Amino acid sequence: MLNPEWLATQLAGYSGNLFVGYSGGVDSHVLLHLIAHSRLQARVVAVHVNHGISESANQWEAHCAAEAAKLHIRYISHRLRLTRQGNLEDEARRGRYGFFASLLAPGDLLLLAHHEDDQIETALFHLLRGSGGGFLKGMPARRALAEGEVCRPLLDSSRSDIEAYARSHKLSWIDDESNADTGYTRNYLRHEVIPVLLQKWPGAKSHLADAIRDANDVRTTLQMQVQQRLQANSGPNGELPLAALTEPDVASLAVFLGGWFERLNLPYPGRSLLQEMAARIDQVRRLGAGAPLFSWQGCELRVHRHALWLLKTLPPADLVAMPVVEGQHQVNGGVLTVSRGAGGLQAEDVAEMHICRRQGGEKIRLHLTRTIKQLYQERQLPGWYRERLPLVKLKGESPVTVCVPAIPALGSDQINAGAYSGGETGWHFTFDLPASLNSAVISSSGV
Repeated sequence: MLNPEWLATQLAGYSGNLFVGYSGGVDSHVLLHLIAHSRLQARVVAVHVNHGISESANQWEAHCAAEAAKLHIRYISHRLRLTRQGNLEDEARRGRYGFFASLLAPGDLLLLAHHEDDQIETALFHLLRGSGGGFLKGMPARRALAEGEVCRPLLDSSRSDIEAYARSHKLSWIDDESNADTGYTRNYLRHEVIPVLLQKWPGAKSHLADAIRDANDVRTTLQMQVQQRLQANSGPNGELPLAALTEPDVASLAVFLGGWFERLNLPYPGRSLLQEMAARIDQVRRLGAGAPLFSWQGCELRVHRHALWLLKTLPPADLVAMPVVEGQHQVNGGVLTVSRGAGGLQAEDVAEMHICRRQGGEKIRLHLTRTIKQLYQERQLPGWYRERLPLVKLKGESPVTVCVPAIPALGSDQINAGAYSGGETGWHFTFDLPASLNSAVISSSGV
């Protein structure tokens, strides 16, 4: 199976650049060797990331440059600057994929040498950590990355097949000493757990690989269905109407929610919370009342006006008071933009005014005196905007509200007190919070 002609068939039709993740290990060297002899017409680039973790990192970088030159393949390398704070493996992975993403233009492919044994280790890792999203979750053979795509053509090939190919072609590769360190979870699975399973069940690898493929097929189908639902039903700000949830019961609704979160690459909330979400949302859609809020790992799922809103967890609303100054200001987890232009708030001396957080009970005098609460209710502002939208007030012991900023994303215009409106040129205030996490996926067509 492992031969250049087979790989050329796998990659037929791609006209963009082919970037090959090249660590110098046996897996990536075999992939690079196959590419070099496949007679593909695409431009091939070997990409090495020097993590700087091993004392041998610079030697590995030089080795990779030399081997790529032997194969007449263009080579580039990048050295990461790791902070070494927190989980080093996670930081290295984020840095590596961040660099890969920066290389990819539309139509480009990043080829990675993950194989069947890696797939099994990944699935067991997710299963034991409880992060599989309800599936035996492996790596996808293909997925989007930045403007290009990641492709793993060796996922159906075993480690032993790859090593046999390397020996038969007398390839020279690097053995990373950290691969023997069972302090790393994957190495522990590889050296301690999987051998015990194989001793008891010799066919375990084959059975696990088949189960992972089946699970990936189900996940792919679910992701396509989720994508179609989101594109057909999502509102202008990424909200998903409850009426679009056609699942007949709590169990199937939980499956949809899990698929939705995975589609957005959000952390899996865990089965218990997912079931609670589904049960509460099912109750709201049946009774037509309720506004539950669910929070997990930097994410929030809210119900507002018969729709689901998926948001990043915002920092606390911390504004006390600030002067009226043109420009963009980070305020209460959002961005307040202050500018001058036609119309707007009329003020002879803005030094008499300041921008401050809502305290509760404020009023604004229009043609009639209205409470801020009434205005928010009339405009149907979500609760997370109401508690964060700053107000422009006159200074003093009993400050008077003179302006409520506009919220462009929600179609809410600026409200000026009657005595401070009607001029030719004045002050404009707009406030925006981060968009719904769902917004980015609505226009996406891939899975």
